[in-house]
This record gives sequence, structure tokens and C-alpha cells, in this order.
Amino acid sequence: MIVQLAEKFAAPVFMPHVTVYSCWQTPQRQELAAMVSLADRYPVVSMRPVGLAGRERLTQALFIKFHRDPMVTAIYQWLDASFSRRSKFKFEPHLSLLYKELTASQRDTLIRETTLDLREIIFDELWAVAIPGQLVAADDLDGWQVLLTCRLASA
Repeated sequence: MIVQLAEKFAAPVFMPHVTVYSCWQTPQRQELAAMVSLADRYPVVSMRPVGLAGRERLTQALFIKFHRDPMVTAIYQWLDASFSRRSKFKFEPHLSLLYKELTASQRDTLIRETTLDLREIIFDELWAVAIPGQLVAADDLDGWQVLLTCRLASA
């Protein structure tokens, strides 16, 4: 779906993911170690989609909203307690489908015309990704750098 939307809107293709925590700075070694510890403690997560939504933000033109999941909430809380730099990130797990600036009309039409035929989405890895300070244009995505990937405990 991400590839199809990217082709249709001349937008970037990206790895599907749910952002659970963001501190807007490159994690230090102790924070990466905390993430490895977290991955050893938590099992694979299954999230149930609620529907589609969109915002004016480049990275949230179209996204899947999820039911509140206690496991994902626990992961967020664990990370927030473990990191020295507290997150200003609003905890609202979602899976972006399109990175593109759209008009309100384009967004509304896309949400109305897109069919989401999923009962659940399974997540079995935890990633730490360093991103540029500003995400205002699709070119900014080129600066993303994967720092760490860990399989969750039961994966």
C-alpha cells in the first residue's frame, strides 16, 4: 500500500513502522542498551486498526489509527522512564502510509477512497532510528539512519 500510494503521489517509499517514542536526538549508548533490554522483555505486539486518518504534517498525510494497546503503552512508558532526555512526543501510535503534503480536500478524498482491509498488524521488531532535526520535505527522509534493530522476545 505504501509503494502504491508513493507511486500515485510521487512520494517517497519508506519502511512501514509505528513510532512509539521520539526524543528528537540521537540516542546515546546507554539508551540503545535500554532498548535491547526492552526487546528482551516484551513479546511480539499485535495491534488492531481503527481506521484511517490524515493530518497536514508531511509524515502523516495518511495513516492507520490503532485501538489503544496495553503492551504498546507499556513499551512507551518503559522507554520514557529509561531515557535521560524526556520525550515531548505525543503518544499516539499510528502507521503512516504516505509521506506527502496534501491539501485538506486531497486528504479527505484519499481517506474516503482508501480501503483498509486489515484485522490486525503484527510487530516483531524494535528499531532505533536517527532522523534529521527537521522533516519538512521528502528529501529530509534521506538523512534517516537505522542505529539498532532488535527482535522482540517471542519473535
